[in-house]
Amino acid sequence: MLNKKSYLFSLMFILIFCSLGLSTVLGDGGNVININLTSSGGRSGALFNNSMLLAPGVSQNGVIRINNQAGQTVTVRSLALSGAEVRDKEGNVITDKDNEAYKAFTDNVEFDIKVKFAGLIPYSKKVILNEWLEKPLELGLGSTKIKNNQSVDISFTVSMLGGAGNAAQGVSVKTDIVAVLAGDTDVNPPVKPPRDRDDDRDRTASAAKEPEKPKHVHIFNDIDGHWAEDYIHILGCELGYVNGYGDGTFRPDRDITRAEATKIIVNVKQLKLENGKTDYKDRLFFPNWSKPYIYTATKHGIVKGYPDKRFKPYREIAKDEAVAMIVRAFYEDEEEDPKILEGIFTDEKTFPIWSKGYLAKAYKEKIINGYPDGSFKPLGRITRAEFVSIIVRYLNNE
Repeated sequence: MLNKKSYLFSLMFILIFCSLGLSTVLGDGGNVININLTSSGGRSGALFNNSMLLAPGVSQNGVIRINNQAGQTVTVRSLALSGAEVRDKEGNVITDKDNEAYKAFTDNVEFDIKVKFAGLIPYSKKVILNEWLEKPLELGLGSTKIKNNQSVDISFTVSMLGGAGNAAQGVSVKTDIVAVLAGDTDVNPPVKPPRDRDDDRDRTASAAKEPEKPKHVHIFNDIDGHWAEDYIHILGCELGYVNGYGDGTFRPDRDITRAEATKIIVNVKQLKLENGKTDYKDRLFFPNWSKPYIYTATKHGIVKGYPDKRFKPYREIAKDEAVAMIVRAFYEDEEEDPKILEGIFTDEKTFPIWSKGYLAKAYKEKIINGYPDGSFKPLGRITRAEFVSIIVRYLNNE
């Protein structure tokens, strides 16, 4: 058993070591790393200021604070590491990623990222430093909009795993952390933050720089700066095919229901609304406003019920269901050979058999795309913004 003097010495050593490590990881800002989004294009901060003192079993906590000082609403989709320098114990930069010390270090430094943006469910994501150096860390719950002069906090814990071994001793890293905005084609901040002009989940980015568009005058009060702002403006403000809510919002990140999706398609098709009795078992529970839309869409073969003969108007529509509905409406229910999807999406094996032909058609017509990780997630829910973006892509093709 340690005597009192030895115990105090050990405790003091631990506190000094941890405080050194914490100040190194978090830089001059104490326990907060500030990323300032400015009108001049700045959007980065120092994740590791000079070096990092970590050992197996030692964890350090911090907060990444994204401050919007750009003068307009911005949408942040991910966080990337930039200009990383990994140095050996002699202080030399390691350029060979197969170097034993480099791999031992980067493969065993783990971040536990905890994100909570206003109105969204908190979640936790663990990522290894090596993975983060290779590609941006997607925030997972979709893009987050930050109004001017407001900020969001992302807490994290960084630790070194036991597999680091002796090879990682004395190795350190210096890197900046960059906020990647919706519409960015890479992680290098442009001179001026661009207006979001495309789906931030699009895996294919245009290399051509588009001229800045004049600011829209919207009928919705919650789409400024959203990645789908232009899509929503076209379909809602210019064409009048989509409506918002009574409080003036569009709620772009809210999942769209089957009834709402049906109404949008009927409006875009400019079909004459008809009233009639459908064979759906749950027809008595349809929202009154939706009844003529569901009847009209059913009559034209655009929507179909489930095997149990129910329509389920309140149910959030799955992505493949939405795509099937759009293909039936705008492409005369013409499916495509599913083979054209081979090697396109990483989760192709999860595609339901019934919807593959519809998804293949939509992909061929270039109205759908995948997520940054290469997946499509056909069984996942689709937001109002995502649904509108597919419709507008169709209209643009026409």
